[in-house]
Amino acid sequence: MADIFDRLDDLAEDMAIRTGIAYKEVVEGLDELIKGKTAEEAAIILNAINVEVLLTTKLSGVFAAFESGAIDLLSEIPMTSPLTEQALRSTLNNVMEFLSTEFIDKVAPDIRNVILDGIVGELRIDQVIENLIDIADLSPRQLRTLVNSGYSQYSNAIKKMMFDKVTANTKFVYIGPNDNKTRGECRERIEMSPATKSEVLGSRFGNFDNAVWNCRHSWEEVTNDIVGQGFQGEV
Repeated sequence: MADIFDRLDDLAEDMAIRTGIAYKEVVEGLDELIKGKTAEEAAIILNAINVEVLLTTKLSGVFAAFESGAIDLLSEIPMTSPLTEQALRSTLNNVMEFLSTEFIDKVAPDIRNVILDGIVGELRIDQVIENLIDIADLSPRQLRTLVNSGYSQYSNAIKKMMFDKVTANTKFVYIGPNDNKTRGECRERIEMSPATKSEVLGSRFGNFDNAVWNCRHSWEEVTNDIVGQGFQGEV
């Protein structure tokens, strides 16, 4: 399990690059469509185009890569309590909806606006794309953050279902990096590991969540090799 975070970082990096390319292609295609038109004419044309569908099509490969990565992540989680396929699929669908909202629903209006602003300001297409990145916060770093947060949300939901099934004395460890980027609350969780289910729930945290937003950590049931599992605290 120790290298799963590196693999997720690599996948998030790849998805960020592919997402950036998809946005660029959509903007360039729409710009070509309204080239030479007035702002009024362009607004009518853009309003008739379903930008959300365009983005969904362009990002289909990105979402497929995320789903594949999520299944890969699931295979790495120690599971002593089996979960139904329906529960796993429903959880993944919820996370995919989160990504669809962040990558498509929130971005489509910004794409229309920056293109219209570009016409009024007589901007080059590269300037329009740069404005989109700034306005919609579509920097590679932010895209990676969204992907990592999606994985964290998925992992937390799966593990919460598993935690509900085990006994109060089942032991857990908080796995993940312990470095200069580790949040104080995550370091505290690492230092309290290994801990029983009742101890974790009785702590000031009161649950098995991590920081969720761009977090590299998670609680896992103890195995015979917690170091190999990814635990970076004192053994």
